[in-house]
Amino acid sequence: MITVKQSFYDTFECIAGDCPGTCCQGWEIEIDEDTLQKYKDYEGPCKELLETGVDYNTRLFKLLGNERCFMLRDDGLCKLVKEHGEPILCDTCHMFPRHCEEYEGIREWSVTLSCPEVARIIINGGPAEYIVEEDDLPDPLEDEFEDFDVLLFTKLEDSREVIYKIVQDKSINIFDRMDMILKFSLDLQGALDDDETFKMDDLIEEWSDYKNKISSGDYLRTFEYVNKHFNAMTDVEQLKADWIEVVESMQKLIDGGENYFDDKLKEFNDKMDSLPPVHDDIFENILMSYLYTFYLGAVYDDMIFAKVAMSVYFTIMIDRLTFANKFIGREEDFNIKDYEDIAYRFTRELEHSDNNLNQIEDYWDDCYPHY
Repeated sequence: MITVKQSFYDTFECIAGDCPGTCCQGWEIEIDEDTLQKYKDYEGPCKELLETGVDYNTRLFKLLGNERCFMLRDDGLCKLVKEHGEPILCDTCHMFPRHCEEYEGIREWSVTLSCPEVARIIINGGPAEYIVEEDDLPDPLEDEFEDFDVLLFTKLEDSREVIYKIVQDKSINIFDRMDMILKFSLDLQGALDDDETFKMDDLIEEWSDYKNKISSGDYLRTFEYVNKHFNAMTDVEQLKADWIEVVESMQKLIDGGENYFDDKLKEFNDKMDSLPPVHDDIFENILMSYLYTFYLGAVYDDMIFAKVAMSVYFTIMIDRLTFANKFIGREEDFNIKDYEDIAYRFTRELEHSDNNLNQIEDYWDDCYPHY
């Protein structure tokens, strides 16, 4: 078995009561069957809490006003953990914001940007690094991968390494890097669609020498890109009521027209350039996080271009939503925590709903071969 983790995966710690956006509010928390049975049989200091706070028919924790989990205290801590300790948590509570993508013989572990503390680490962190560990143990889920396309998966692994190198090449402007990986993904998608997987090796070798393929990513910077694709995000289900205000603020900015958008964007970019960390590095770190989470999943649905285009789109939209909602009107007070706020809230809206994520991915699949 091969295990891959983000470099900070094992050192990540929940900040609990200090979290500005608790994960114990705003969504239904499903309880796994083993834990549910443990709760039914429980005898101890949390017995009454479990009897009143768990819906055993739906396998969910009950929600109180403002969609707060029944177990959430006013200080942001969990009643169950305070009374019993972390072993009493269900799988969902124990794992979040950790996430695992499963492939034959490989598990890739990550911590999602939908957690405020993860957003802070990724936005303010250094270059994305990954820890790879290998052992001789068999894959316990081996029987579930009978139809796994090993050949395609190896091409995806190899091409992702090239994509990583492009994205992390700081000698190239970040929007040019984005444009390059989009073009690379178009080439890969074309080979796959033509049932010519074998040609992907040639493309990987060709794009390994990406320095001679630098092209302008100016379109990705523009009002036109945002105006054309913003509705892909507004058409999905709104999970939290306060997110509607974020979307509406962005729409007002778009309605202000291209000249207003460009003038204010220049001010925003100037402000970002005066703050640590480097603006391009923020784009890079966020984009690497999404690519790490999404890209290899193309082995299951063949949507190479859509996964790259969606990763680029999410990265750009976080920046533009921060610009529209946190900068305009409070230019002097703007700081990097505002960026972190939009990053985790955006990711919650799009990643905490499979329907939303699939809808955005389908949108970009339909856009092929244009972006």
